Amino acid sequence: MNRLVRSLLFVAVFFQSELSAQTYCTPSVQMACFYGDKIVNVIFAGINHTDNVCDVDGDGQKDFTTTVTPAQVTAGNSYSISVGAENSFSTGTEYIRIWIDFNHNYTFEATESFDLGAGTGNTLLTATIAIPAGAVPGTTRMRVMYRRTNALNAGDACHAYGNYRGQMKDYAVTINSSSNCTSALTPGNTIASLSSACPGELFTLSLQNTVSGPTYQWQLSVNGTAWNNIPAATAATLTTSQSTSTYYRCQVTCDGNSGTSNPQLIGTNGPVYTTLPLNESFELWSNQCGQTNNVPGISWLTTPATGNNSFRRDDQGASAAWSPVSSGAYSPVASQGSHSARFHTAAATSTGTLDLYVNCSTGPAEKVLTFDYINTSGADALTILLSTDGGTTFSPVGSPIGNSTIWTTQTRTITSVSAFTVVRFSAASDQGLSDIGIDNVSLQNVVVCNPATNLAVSPLTATSATVSWTAAVPVPVSGYEYVLSTINTVPAGNGTDISASTLVNSPLLPSTTYYFYLRSDCGSGEYSEWTTISFTTAAQSTASLDNIFENADMLIYPNPANDYISIESSTGIDISAVKVYALTGEMVAETRNESTLSFRGIAPGCYFVHIFTPAGNCTRKLTVTQ
Repeated sequence: MNRLVRSLLFVAVFFQSELSAQTYCTPSVQMACFYGDKIVNVIFAGINHTDNVCDVDGDGQKDFTTTVTPAQVTAGNSYSISVGAENSFSTGTEYIRIWIDFNHNYTFEATESFDLGAGTGNTLLTATIAIPAGAVPGTTRMRVMYRRTNALNAGDACHAYGNYRGQMKDYAVTINSSSNCTSALTPGNTIASLSSACPGELFTLSLQNTVSGPTYQWQLSVNGTAWNNIPAATAATLTTSQSTSTYYRCQVTCDGNSGTSNPQLIGTNGPVYTTLPLNESFELWSNQCGQTNNVPGISWLTTPATGNNSFRRDDQGASAAWSPVSSGAYSPVASQGSHSARFHTAAATSTGTLDLYVNCSTGPAEKVLTFDYINTSGADALTILLSTDGGTTFSPVGSPIGNSTIWTTQTRTITSVSAFTVVRFSAASDQGLSDIGIDNVSLQNVVVCNPATNLAVSPLTATSATVSWTAAVPVPVSGYEYVLSTINTVPAGNGTDISASTLVNSPLLPSTTYYFYLRSDCGSGEYSEWTTISFTTAAQSTASLDNIFENADMLIYPNPANDYISIESSTGIDISAVKVYALTGEMVAETRNESTLSFRGIAPGCYFVHIFTPAGNCTRKLTVTQ
């Protein structure tokens, strides 16, 4: 670090220390109490304090600002003060003077001094003190000083005693503003010069009722409920700007009491909080607040709105007056589609921001932000920032992103349940050769999609099985999907929808092992993992089948078949269901309460046809041709 930098840092630290440690002067009081010189009593505007101890040097200055209730005075009024002093010899001339820091600048100035005169021996001196009409309201400090033999001058509040004898005592004084305060407690309506404003557009706030004397503190709120003080907004009027719709009010305080103006909502001609999910491809940009092509949608804000530091669509830099427009281009110009958002870092001189306004009050707190990013060279970078108070304060989300020679997908976790969430893309320039590109922005709720639990099979027969389960937590918004198969393979595609937590599977084949797969459908393409349970059906009694099919067959025709088959019982037995299985065990066709079955789209080959009737079941072979 060079000498100049070290010097500047020293100066900065020195002045910062001075400002943060402002205190009143503490003169040397050595020998002050040597001959018992002391202030024994102070009476002033509610203070009536007796203290006659001054035995050691440390008693020469006493601070009662926190142990004695402050005096109460009103600007523009006058008050009597009495100070009693004594010494061990009860002789000599005793001088008494006081100072009150009317302007709260931590200095006892000569113009803030009052001389109570001089007495002889043990004395009591009185005077009338006029509080200036322009005295700053609030609690400040009063210094009472007594010195024997040598007179006290207006500039002696911080003068060392040296060989002089005496004592000083400090008290707190609360200065209340003038008697006009009564009406100040009803400031009435908040009056605004604009009912709505564009981002950065100035407007002025004032009060319906104002008087001289009270203190003011302007406040803002994004929802009209939670209020924050506006720094340095302590005048009767306020000129300010905003980036989104905001409520304003003013708190007026006087003589220890306060009143608040009726809130005023200033609308915005700028961004509107959008709902999730959000997807932005930056293909179409529009005009906002008199600017040209400066936002990709109504929920976005670019700052500044124009100039080299302003974001634009990759081919619309001229609308922001980029100069030169052609420098810094990257290729390809988009990760998807035809366009992207571009920060002209090749010509920018500082930072530009692209803000997304989102209502995150619904869904889980955790969101996922993804976007594509390119920045082929240089020291420029992009930082993601998050605000949950409408853009008043921001915190970084992850580390800054530097170079990426190709389009890459970036992911950030956003945690917010605020209806006034702002996601900021903040780009910092290096005036290098390559601009920064952003594309394919997505902000989604993190969907928690858990599977059902405790799968069970009961009852189980030769031809049916009832499967039940405990509902997933949280309950999936779109229910469940299931697959029933004789093959122990996790399904690769979708299953059959079901909303209940119980399923009766019938008819089934006797003495057959089945695999039941179930998953939660949480909507928006979100599914849980498959969970499974297997079971084997009981054996089927053959007595009834022997009787049915002993002299009368179940007929399938045509066989071979290439389009459809018919099934017929010579004894007129009703058919409950028909299922056709390939040699691999995969079911390829099914019908219920029908005697015909279509084979369109089924590949040629050999198949087993399982026929289910109220009296029993049977199996037939079938050949399917072209």
